[in-house]
Amino acid sequence: MSKIMAIAIPELNMEDWNFLQNYRQQYDPRGYAFIDPHFTLFSTTTRIDKNLLSQQVKAQLTTIKRIKFNIKKSILMPPSNDHKSWYAYLIPKNGSDCIIKIHQLIKQKMICDETLSFIPHIAIGSFQDQAECKQLITHLNMKKINIHGELKTIKLVEIVNNQLSMFDEINLE
Repeated sequence: MSKIMAIAIPELNMEDWNFLQNYRQQYDPRGYAFIDPHFTLFSTTTRIDKNLLSQQVKAQLTTIKRIKFNIKKSILMPPSNDHKSWYAYLIPKNGSDCIIKIHQLIKQKMICDETLSFIPHIAIGSFQDQAECKQLITHLNMKKINIHGELKTIKLVEIVNNQLSMFDEINLE
């Protein structure tokens, strides 16, 4: 089964990039090895024509400008039908409205199988144990994280047999 996603990999200063990657390497080694820190804007396992998806996403995002964001908080995301793990998410304080707008613009033209409510986030940890996840979230929130970044591009990617490949990239104004 393949999965199609629209993701935005943030541009960060080196200190913030290293902060994310160090935590991801320790608390989400599978995700760390597979994909860079990112916001998932759209995800589906429904069969979609990639060329049509590219055309529609480009048409929907013609007026969207680059998004500056600021992350100051971590939250716990419980297991769901789609995910069996507990996740530690970093949530943007500023910029989340624009990220949600992109998600809605992409999703309104697509037939997809998303079942979760959309929460703009960067995953920083994956756990089988809720208490361990809560411990990381408490630690991060006590640390008073303050990550500034910008989203300049949307990447359309496909995952087949645990291999990720980008098939298009859309630059934001």
